[in-house]
Amino acid sequence: MLQKIEATIEGISSAINKGLTEKSKGETIVQKRKADLSETARRIDILKGSLIRIRQQVT
Repeated sequence: MLQKIEATIEGISSAINKGLTEKSKGETIVQKRKADLSETARRIDILKGSLIRIRQQVT
């Protein structure tokens, strides 16, 4: 019976560790995606500024 309890505890511990690892991976992916989106937004702002200047020159 003690072996079953120890095996259960080991399984729970393993599952918790795996969950923490997956959470960390997910957070890393989210941070990279945020950085990518921030860079894209910055580039869009630059393009918007360029378009505004072009419109002002044309009119």
